[in-house]
Amino acid sequence: MSSKEQTSLLVMSYLINTCEIPLQSIIKYPHFTDLADGTLPPAGSLEKQLVKAGRKVKTIKVPKKDPNEPKRPMSSFMLMSQKYRAKIKAKNPDATFGQLGKLIGEKWSTMEEDEKKKYKEQAEKAKVKYLKTYTLYKASSERKEWEETMIALHGYIPGTKKKNNDGTSKSSKTGEKSNQVRRLKKDPNAPTRPVSAFVFFMNAEKSEMKQKHTNESWKLINERLKVIWNDGSASTDVLKKKYKIDYQNDTKRYNKEMSTYVAPPPVWEMVTRKKKRDPDAPRKPLSGYNFFSKERLSVVKKENPDKQQSDIMKLVGKEWSGLSDSAKKKYTNMSKADKVRHVNEMKLYEPKRLEKEAALKAMPKSNTEQQGSKKQKKRCRS
Repeated sequence: MSSKEQTSLLVMSYLINTCEIPLQSIIKYPHFTDLADGTLPPAGSLEKQLVKAGRKVKTIKVPKKDPNEPKRPMSSFMLMSQKYRAKIKAKNPDATFGQLGKLIGEKWSTMEEDEKKKYKEQAEKAKVKYLKTYTLYKASSERKEWEETMIALHGYIPGTKKKNNDGTSKSSKTGEKSNQVRRLKKDPNAPTRPVSAFVFFMNAEKSEMKQKHTNESWKLINERLKVIWNDGSASTDVLKKKYKIDYQNDTKRYNKEMSTYVAPPPVWEMVTRKKKRDPDAPRKPLSGYNFFSKERLSVVKKENPDKQQSDIMKLVGKEWSGLSDSAKKKYTNMSKADKVRHVNEMKLYEPKRLEKEAALKAMPKSNTEQQGSKKQKKRCRS
């Protein structure tokens, strides 16, 4: 077997095992057709060879849209521009790209309605034809194969928006940007990054400081340790040298692990961004457990001064699960009353929220937004 065929089999193995693309979709390409019956190398072979050669496994770029999708038709303005651009350029040879766009725009605005109508009719016919072609293409097997490939490679279909139950796009329903962000999934087996000298110091001294100041919160304990770390005294310099050695050892450990670590193929995931909370919005209703933990938290803290906040919360949770239904009833009633409070406050808040949104939409655009929209218009015309 030639080296070219071996390389092709490695690529096929990568596409099938890593990208999860079906074999039938791959062998349609002439380059792979003759290798349909060949024995594929094991999964990860291509990645290992690239790492040995000192090359990184490149992430596959996401296309903006389907390259085989029917091309959108020109607008009436663009059809006119196509006809007159060369003539206007000949009359104004020194005009820049931007100036030429302005001259074409002036030509369109001063044009008589009868002449404009011809271009509008031409554009409408092209649009009808495009919609028919596009609808047929969307239902074709070629399009479905491309969508399956994109989902396998990138986790979504480029150039499309997720839909709500009512059929509207998630971003268009509220007029806001979608809160879904695409990011690379972290490898749980990847070596942990080295910890700084300051973090080593904090981890080592925190519990001892808490024993000295049992009544102080962990936030205040952290502030105390920060002051000690930055005081510049001789004793602190000795501590810094000690923890700097720990940091250097940890860096060596990280570099050693990274030298043998083979990164898996990149996997993309969609993550929901946290929305900014409106400060005027009513507070969400609390559950029965929330009311109980509010009441018991300070008591359990006093009983267990050496324990961290996470351990204290576990103890409160155990107390809650051990309560009888009759004991819990007091807190569930408090929760029901809080839900009623939330509903009443929301009735008053909702009209104010809608007014605020309408006022924001009516506000004039900032200079940067205006410049951006102007650039977009120029792109559409030219």
